[in-house]
Amino acid sequence: MAGLVLRRTKLQLVRRMITRSANVGGEAFDAVTEQEFAQHVANQTFVLHWQAHGLRYGIPHKQLSCLARGDDALVNLCAVFSKRPTSSFSK
Repeated sequence: MAGLVLRRTKLQLVRRMITRSANVGGEAFDAVTEQEFAQHVANQTFVLHWQAHGLRYGIPHKQLSCLARGDDALVNLCAVFSKRPTSSFSK
């Protein structure tokens, strides 16, 4: 995914919020506790959130601010969405 972003200047890689330890490595993400995640859900912080692999994942609205500038957003979703109908969303 990072390689795509490097090749396309108007493509922004979206940073996810995940309920896992910050020192796991791999992708850049914002680590939160289950309680913090639940509060973000209650505050409607996320444009999209889901549970998979024993973790909770969320895409904060602010991570998609690039769309207002006319840029594109690249989001790392989960295979759980491959079985669901396609839908669009807006802020």
